[in-house]
Amino acid sequence: MKKLWFFKEMIHKKLNTRGFTLIELLVAISLLAVLITPAYGLVMNGQRVFMTEVDYQKVVSDVHMFFEYVNSTVRRAGFTGVELELDSTGNPTGTEYEIVSIAQIGGEDALKVKNISYTREGTSLVKLVTLPSGTLQREVMVDHISGFNVTEDVDAGIIHISVKISHDGIDEVVSTKIYRRYQDE
Repeated sequence: MKKLWFFKEMIHKKLNTRGFTLIELLVAISLLAVLITPAYGLVMNGQRVFMTEVDYQKVVSDVHMFFEYVNSTVRRAGFTGVELELDSTGNPTGTEYEIVSIAQIGGEDALKVKNISYTREGTSLVKLVTLPSGTLQREVMVDHISGFNVTEDVDAGIIHISVKISHDGIDEVVSTKIYRRYQDE
């Protein structure tokens, strides 16, 4: 009979052994949600900041590539050119003109190199090429620009270019100097 009592007790314990109650599960899930929600917010904020910084660095990199491109273009172009014409006696005469010049296009500063102009349109830095047919070809070089300024120190032969970048609340002015190459260099 003693054996039977032990067996009954084991069956009774197995029936009374149970997992978590519904209330315990709900409390555990609620606590987990309270802990995970702020952590998720931190991770998402970190991801947003990271992507903003990556995008901003891409814009800065594009501006530096633009500076290198313009520097190369200006230095290859030289300083002045000569437009040959025939005078009334049929002899060639030359009229000197600026290959590289600073102008205004649509109220914005522009750097002109031969048939190419670099200027700001809205929030983009654009390259405008006048084709031999007279049509204008437009190419966006850099986006997220809020300012473009070109000045020249004629005596020193230096062109100063500054670009104001505005991207997701970050404003920065990036500038460069281009030393013009004269004909005798």
